[in-house]
Amino acid sequence: MVRLQPFSSKFGEVKFRKKLVKQHLGKEGLIPQEPDKKEILNILRQRVSATENIFKKLDKKGISLSPFLEIGAEKGQRSMVLVNNFKAKGFASDLSFESLASASKFARILGFKKLPYLLCCDAYHLPFADETFPFIFCFETLHHFPDPTPIVKEIYRVLAPGGFFYWGEEPLKQTFNLGLWRRGYHLNTFEKLLKLVGILPFISKIGKTEVTHGILEEEFSLKTWKEALSVFEKVEATIKPVFFGPNSSFIRKQNAWKNPGIVTRVLTALQGGGIEGLGVKKGRLIVKKDIERVFICPDCGQATLKKEAVLVCLNCKRNFGPKNGVLMLLSLKLQKKLYG
Repeated sequence: MVRLQPFSSKFGEVKFRKKLVKQHLGKEGLIPQEPDKKEILNILRQRVSATENIFKKLDKKGISLSPFLEIGAEKGQRSMVLVNNFKAKGFASDLSFESLASASKFARILGFKKLPYLLCCDAYHLPFADETFPFIFCFETLHHFPDPTPIVKEIYRVLAPGGFFYWGEEPLKQTFNLGLWRRGYHLNTFEKLLKLVGILPFISKIGKTEVTHGILEEEFSLKTWKEALSVFEKVEATIKPVFFGPNSSFIRKQNAWKNPGIVTRVLTALQGGGIEGLGVKKGRLIVKKDIERVFICPDCGQATLKKEAVLVCLNCKRNFGPKNGVLMLLSLKLQKKLYG
């Protein structure tokens, strides 16, 4: 049975990100265990550099990076890399309006001149027509859902034939962890001592403030990843132990899986690990040029949105206008519950 993200977790994401954005922009003390302005800027710069290297490798493989859709974009820094450094067009999407609305401020700080389209939407119901994007990607996103399968299926729906889905920095389930408590980004004195002697990662888990706010922090087994990714005709993934040990490939080809090596599997079970990779949709790629005409109504499902001064649903006549540079494309019911 597929488990879906409860509303309490969606609300927790929105509430948490709203506080976090204020803290990242310089307001102190809202969430003491999370990064402050100086720390988050260092983190964002590291992510920008790492993301650019990943996109360079994908570009060299001949993968079309435009138009694109990013899921769980937060401040949109990774999408900024595409639109500024790769001349791509696309959407940075997230459930958190406040995270997306802060993108312009962080773009200036990070030295980016252009922004992607900013879109507030629900990953379970992407407001796009079938087979729209040749490239969809996400980082550190799928583990905030109880099961990645329905999200990956929705990504597959809007992915164009011949298109690629890239995911990165997702955790693998660590079997040997007592999970006695959750720790934050800033460790206390006791936790620092446990880290120094190498015990901390085996008796506690990350994500204290997220879980406190109701956000899900999941780890998935290889079996779960296999079930979620089986929608793709071809998968090329890499399994990485957290601390030490060999990386190993995890491949699906011609409906058969090649599992990672036994050493890597044992080490990831002991230490925990990460998984990143590409899913490929079968077919011949035809790139849609006009990505502003691919929306569907989040209330009516298949009803096309007509672009005038604002987007208008041709069926239910609901208007969708931008707010602070962010286009809100949530169902009316969900938008009212999350944002009033």
